[in-house]
Amino acid sequence: MTTALLLCSGGLDSTTLAFWLREREIELVPIFLDYGQHCVEKEWSTLTQVLLIQGLLPPERIDVSGIFRGSRSRLIIEPDLWSEPVDDGDLYIPYRTLLFFR
Repeated sequence: MTTALLLCSGGLDSTTLAFWLREREIELVPIFLDYGQHCVEKEWSTLTQVLLIQGLLPPERIDVSGIFRGSRSRLIIEPDLWSEPVDDGDLYIPYRTLLFFR
């Protein structure tokens, strides 16, 4: 049996990939990165519920939020969408994808 690390967010893409890999009998080791996003608890809750319902391993949660503590990204500091405009640039977190490289 093949084993794969799966970086999971609880979103549609990683959830779909988890099911796709499971159908192919690939053992998953799900990893969740807490980078300080304001919605982290909702993402974590959704991810654990979905994976556990399907009998997959529970995800390992890794806290890397200290790296982005000073970020002004609206993914870190939740905006009040009723009174604050948010555009694409406000959602950028510099070098976030570099966490996936070794």
